[in-house]
Amino acid sequence: MKTIKYASVVLLSLFTNSVFALESLPEDELALATGQDGVVVDVGLPAIGWIINSIGVSDSTGIPNTIKPGYDFFRADLIARNIGMKTCTEATINGTCTSIASPSIRLAFDTTGDANNNATTDDPMISMTLSLINGAKKFRFYIDKIALRNGSALNETTFLDFNHSDGVGDYYDILPVGAGTLLTMQLANENSGHLLHFNNANFGTIDFGSIVLRDKTDTVNGGACAACNMSFGFKLDNVDLTGAGLDLSSEGLVFSAASFVTPLDITFSNIKVGNTITGTNTATDMGTMGIKGLQVTNFTFTIAGKS
Repeated sequence: MKTIKYASVVLLSLFTNSVFALESLPEDELALATGQDGVVVDVGLPAIGWIINSIGVSDSTGIPNTIKPGYDFFRADLIARNIGMKTCTEATINGTCTSIASPSIRLAFDTTGDANNNATTDDPMISMTLSLINGAKKFRFYIDKIALRNGSALNETTFLDFNHSDGVGDYYDILPVGAGTLLTMQLANENSGHLLHFNNANFGTIDFGSIVLRDKTDTVNGGACAACNMSFGFKLDNVDLTGAGLDLSSEGLVFSAASFVTPLDITFSNIKVGNTITGTNTATDMGTMGIKGLQVTNFTFTIAGKS
């Protein structure tokens, strides 16, 4: 016990010469003080990327027995498996993804702008920007499957299965066309017009690869029907939502875009129904369908809670 007391006395004595107090700062010293222009955070990801096992959203009231027997517990979970992200040097979607050893994502925080639009700079707002740096050209996002399970973490059933692997996992690429800031987030009366504003949302093509919609009786989920699923390739072309944004309103979370900058193409290719998984592959091929040249103006999409 004496040893502990002596050690405490020594530590306290070390701090006696570093006592802090609120004191007036003379004008000559204040004149020498300099401020920094916001905060910049550079993020470097591991070569294999940042990957987590699962992300879940819980429904505290569960799922009715009439929809899915065995899920009518006190809670039900919507689970996304093997979620991840990394940055790549390639300026093309799909194929090789060469990771960057140095930081490749930049988050910049600052107070800037005119929050109340009174033509002065005495009321700045919080502003955050996201950019790719140090040779990073695209994001590669990983997602393996989406499933439902009950509150006891049992009876997990996959209903959406992605099949577009690079050896690390199933993925899709986001390739911003052109350099610069990808998005800006502003808190206050946003000069950009949105809480979250997409400065450069020109992504060209987004290819999700092959997607499988599984029935609850598919054998992969422990059911009795190996032929109860649908698979299709899903791809978006001419994806350019530059100027779009997210806002909070009394109606809920609102996504809005003045227009699709270029007409959007949506393609569902090689649509198959039946056994699309096993080696026998008895699925019926229904060909390809989609929407070409979709043009929308004053688009608004609102997400609101159930009343």
